[in-house]
Amino acid sequence: MVIGAGQTAELAVKALQKKSIGKILLANRTLSKAQDLAIRVKGYAMPLAQVKQHLHEADIIISATGRGDFTVTQSTPPAYAVIIGFGGATGY
Repeated sequence: MVIGAGQTAELAVKALQKKSIGKILLANRTLSKAQDLAIRVKGYAMPLAQVKQHLHEADIIISATGRGDFTVTQSTPPAYAVIIGFGGATGY
């Protein structure tokens, strides 16, 4: 799962695809931006508000947003997920 739909998110998705990652889930505050990226990378888009409902589908969670608060917290990810944060306060 990649949270964000900007340039950093797109670069992250392309790097994952080079490693033959399976299904790519994309979440963004603006759904249309997630949809645009999903079309370019053959992924699946969702609004940011639905992230928590889909975290169980992700083995890797990449947060590539410029948000000033945390998008994923210790209480939200599955216990086995790898979490990577780029930019802003996207840490865990």
